[in-house]
Amino acid sequence: MKFLKIIVPCIVIFTSFNTLAQGNPSELSFVLGHSNLKEERNLENGLYTIYVKIVGTEADSIEVEKSESFVEEGPIENPESISANFNKNDLVKKFSFTISNRKKVNIKIKKHYTVEDSIKKVSKIDLNFKSIKKHKWQTTYGVSGIYHVNSDTYKTVQNGTNFMITEDGSQGLVSPVPLIMFSYINLEKPSSLAWSGGLGFDTQNISLFFGPSYVIGQNLIFTAGVALHKQKRLDNKYDVGQIVDAAIDSNDLNTEYFRVNPFVSLTFNLSNNPFKSSSSGNEETSDQ
Repeated sequence: MKFLKIIVPCIVIFTSFNTLAQGNPSELSFVLGHSNLKEERNLENGLYTIYVKIVGTEADSIEVEKSESFVEEGPIENPESISANFNKNDLVKKFSFTISNRKKVNIKIKKHYTVEDSIKKVSKIDLNFKSIKKHKWQTTYGVSGIYHVNSDTYKTVQNGTNFMITEDGSQGLVSPVPLIMFSYINLEKPSSLAWSGGLGFDTQNISLFFGPSYVIGQNLIFTAGVALHKQKRLDNKYDVGQIVDAAIDSNDLNTEYFRVNPFVSLTFNLSNNPFKSSSSGNEETSDQ
């Protein structure tokens, strides 16, 4: 007899657990019997109603622990109207809560009961819900090309017995710079626009990048924008075409300064195949 009292509620739990209320995805139903149950879900923003059916050995007491986001509205007088798994005489508790961006809600229900040999036991259900993550920061790695709007460096060339300051042309039009890019991507679309910012590192300097991006497969990111970086120019002490008495070392003739220039970059998410779409937002399980 004791065996039946244990096995029957377990069968009910197995067949009924996590069943949606009829025809309404915002109504969720769960069953609490002798086994401990834990449920974690990501939900769309909105108002939700939870029905928890208490089955098995008659409870000595029911203990409810809930976050402030939950409102308890039970017990339900006519539970069979809610779900095909509920009967008229079932003990069903009702809770409601609202999910919004970056929000988590939790409810724990404990059932204290006594078996025939007077042993006190506890079973519980632990429900955790949070909003579906629709955007996230994606870190990608790649290379950028910074276009130098003013690309000239300078040198002195002999002009008779004197020297003249003239353009050197040794500073190229485009500087390739490896970079790390941080993009705020849309998880609901495989390809979308995003804003990105990043850090670039060449052999001597750090560059800053910012601009709009086109995200492909949530892993491959093409960005065009502006970069703040160091490049060389003629020191303010000199002028182009100026005649000087002696040759001037290029390190003295040219000076470094920070300048904003346009750039383009291509970066990849190295943790995934960059040509394959990552998981949809509905499957995100990381903390928000």
